[in-house]
Amino acid sequence: MTSIQYRITNRRKLKYFLECDKKPLKILDKRPSHLPFKHRIWKFERLLRRTEYWSNQRGIVSFLVFYLYFIRYKMFSHRVNVEIPINCIREGLVIWHLNGIIINSNSTIGKNFSISAFCVVGENKNKNPQIGNDVELMLGAKVLGASISNNYNKKDS
Repeated sequence: MTSIQYRITNRRKLKYFLECDKKPLKILDKRPSHLPFKHRIWKFERLLRRTEYWSNQRGIVSFLVFYLYFIRYKMFSHRVNVEIPINCIREGLVIWHLNGIIINSNSTIGKNFSISAFCVVGENKNKNPQIGNDVELMLGAKVLGASISNNYNKKDS
């Protein structure tokens, strides 16, 4: 679960998160029709971010809207076999293949996180995983209770 300063609390942040998530997928328009698989991934990411936005709002109407988004999000997640908790991943999420992804709700994941099919980020011996910025998990990667960060220093190149 990310701290409150990194959550989507207003529409400006929602738009920023969606732009950061859309850029790596190379989607130019809001609803691409010529890329059927990327469209499905983009649809999932939009639903995830909007569910996160409504979960951080206060009020009765906001709670009802959140509940409707949450039901749609869970149904879509169940259909594609993906478990990504809300308010867990910062901006720049890239999902390469939307199948078999499981992320623990207590994990902390940084910016520009890329994940592929059949990846698991889970708890081990009461240690919650912490993943830093600019990290990629490729096909079948398992992170159980570890901390991962990108130690690449841009000054060296």
